[in-house]
Amino acid sequence: MTRLVLLTVVLLGATLTPATGQAQNLRWVYQYDGPGHGTDEAWPMVLGSDGNLYAAGWSIGSGTGFDITIVSVSLDGSERWAYRYNGPGNRDDEAHGVVFGSDGNVYAAGSSVGNGTSSDFTVISLDTAGHERWVYRYNGPANGSDEARSIDFGVDGNVYAAGWSSGAGTSDDFTVISLNTSGHERWVYRYNGPGNGSDRAYARRMACGTDGNVYAAG
Repeated sequence: MTRLVLLTVVLLGATLTPATGQAQNLRWVYQYDGPGHGTDEAWPMVLGSDGNLYAAGWSIGSGTGFDITIVSVSLDGSERWAYRYNGPGNRDDEAHGVVFGSDGNVYAAGSSVGNGTSSDFTVISLDTAGHERWVYRYNGPANGSDEARSIDFGVDGNVYAAGWSSGAGTSDDFTVISLNTSGHERWVYRYNGPGNGSDRAYARRMACGTDGNVYAAG
């Protein structure tokens, strides 16, 4: 079965080889096996300013489909905690983006199946001890598939997530949502391209600039 895996490699600059110029030694491998003993995957990872690693993805639960999963590991490879979120639809929930805010909290973005709402654009905030601070869910106007694929923390102290959301007669619309650090929605931006087709922002393709503006690509 697939396992959620973190590993670290140290480069030893003093140890040279003709083929690579540097030797690479494995320091440790961390693996997480969820309660469903099935597929567990980590997608994004971030090193927090507290000196710990935070990885987000999904993990098979026991009768819950995929659960959003966030794991924190110390720099020596020891698990600090593992957080799981099973949405109200009791089906597949996935995280595709994670960021460590300058406020010292963790923010992850993805999708979660709701109760009669298909997948909802979802942002979750945790503190550094792995305790849930809040969960934000956005169900678009078509009551269809809504997903967040990337997330960033702005210099203005707000959270920005990008992905897509089903529109009413517009297929998937490119969607960016801003939240404050308490999880309250500040605004929702939707873009329907000239072809009135599928418009999406993808993982790791957004950034909050030092100029105070937000940039997303898809």
